[in-house]
Amino acid sequence: MEGPRVDPITKLAREDARQDLGHNADLRWFAYGTGCWVFAVVHASVSTPTVPSDRLLGKTPKYVNAYTEAYKSSIKNRRMEISAVGWVVSMAATLWLWTIFTD
Repeated sequence: MEGPRVDPITKLAREDARQDLGHNADLRWFAYGTGCWVFAVVHASVSTPTVPSDRLLGKTPKYVNAYTEAYKSSIKNRRMEISAVGWVVSMAATLWLWTIFTD
């Protein structure tokens, strides 16, 4: 059984957007998660990422729309994941230090 048919331009735009995820400062969002805890995760979920305009020059409107949608969705999810990991690491370190210094 086949899924819904995806236009080749849309497929290419989504693939390009996912390839560009590696350039989005994961360490910064991890630091936000460790320092700001749940507020960083909330900020990551409500903020709107900026799409790199140089990737859209000379592309068709269909490509631009598909790329923009995929990029924003992927970046937002990645930021939420990384900041949540930072939050969990920070909470674990806090609890560990709490047990050390309260005994």
